[in-house]
Amino acid sequence: AVVSTQSTGVQFSLVKQFEVRQFEKACIAMEGDYVPEIIVLVVQKRIRTRLFHSEGSEIRNALPGTVLDHTVTSDHLYDFFLVSQHVNKGTAAPTHYIVVHDTTTLKPEHVQQLAYKLTHMYYNWAGTVRVPSVCLYAHKLAYMHGQHLHAPAAPELKDKLFYL
Repeated sequence: AVVSTQSTGVQFSLVKQFEVRQFEKACIAMEGDYVPEIIVLVVQKRIRTRLFHSEGSEIRNALPGTVLDHTVTSDHLYDFFLVSQHVNKGTAAPTHYIVVHDTTTLKPEHVQQLAYKLTHMYYNWAGTVRVPSVCLYAHKLAYMHGQHLHAPAAPELKDKLFYL
């Protein structure tokens, strides 16, 4: 599961305390003894951090797929920065990923690769997007529901992508 939000340290514990429990309860409700491995990431795109790399004497934007998981990351959080898009003009802005709950056996590099691959899967754009596609789908769904439906969505649409 990937949760997109602009959380602070206090909000991380709320995400873990309430949202993770809801995922677990939903899984148990579907299949009584099913306890899935769950990883929840908070995705932050409004950050001030910028990443660069040097080529000889030139300093350039970090390339798409660049991950930084040391030096500028938090000492007390499981977090990393990921540059997912190529930038022709201006400065490449990474996205900050914070893992707030992890019961999986995934290695950090596999979580980072999954996050990067999910930026390639947004159906409205042929290239990469800045945040994982599931975050954009969730945002689009919440916006459409709030602005247009003014009622619960029809049950037969819940598993369809066409209305996103």
